[in-house]
Amino acid sequence: MALAVLGIPPGCSDNRAKDTGTKPVDETIAKTNWELVALDGAQVPTTKPAAATISFGRDGSIGGTAACNEGGSPMRWHQGRFAISPNVNTVPLPIFTAMRCLDDASSELGNRFWNRMMTAQTWVRDGRTLKIGFKDGRTASLRLLPPPIAVDAQLPAGDRLALVGSGSGEGISDRQLIAMFGQALAQGAPLTEAKAVCLGFQGAQDNGMRDAPAFVIKLLAPSIGLPVLPASECSMDTVPRNAATREQAVLYTVKVEHLGDAITFMATAVFGNLGVKGTQYRLRSLRGGGFAAEPTGLTVLS
Repeated sequence: MALAVLGIPPGCSDNRAKDTGTKPVDETIAKTNWELVALDGAQVPTTKPAAATISFGRDGSIGGTAACNEGGSPMRWHQGRFAISPNVNTVPLPIFTAMRCLDDASSELGNRFWNRMMTAQTWVRDGRTLKIGFKDGRTASLRLLPPPIAVDAQLPAGDRLALVGSGSGEGISDRQLIAMFGQALAQGAPLTEAKAVCLGFQGAQDNGMRDAPAFVIKLLAPSIGLPVLPASECSMDTVPRNAATREQAVLYTVKVEHLGDAITFMATAVFGNLGVKGTQYRLRSLRGGGFAAEPTGLTVLS
């Protein structure tokens, strides 16, 4: 895969101090992933893939994406500040893969964000919002993304679950189910107003939505940053809500549409009556026991 060095803005390379070796210590940002929502005071359009994402390693490293490309920056984070890694002796440039992305505007925004990151000085986290401050006083705002679901996560005893309706002997493996809910979460991060996440499942022979399996809820709960509830504990008016507290929520669902050598399913995020995003996928087995969810081209937006 080819790599590209993003352009360096004029006058941005002379005013940065080397990292003094301070170790990253703030657990509120370590191992988190964020999506760019505003840059230099302007909102960033929502696209798939996002214009830019940024991830923070536990060791202070910084990686992420610029549209469809992946890469990282020699900047490092610690104690609310950014600095250049001490082992960088030349002008530090973000390095990314060099694929041509379909959305040119999204690519331009992503590249601009990562070029701005070369002058990043401070970061402040406020719940699910992250603000990055640059040397010229301008800022970027980002929202917290759900963590990816590890396919090798601890699973309950027994490999298969009967999840396709009463009277059917067919089943779906735990890892298949994890891969499917991972795609549901990928439909969009919870809005700032959301105080909970609800998970629902509909098997191929089910007449209606049921609760997501308890082990999926247990697996996601520690890392998603919000209470995770079964669908039966949520209600729907104009938006999904925690039925007990009436606080706003987001409903993520998986609906199995076809069983066979390749499972076809719809992964959906419901933010409100006029805020729904769904994508149909075909689940393909990989060598080593994993699964790849491939979009079929069918999407639902409202």
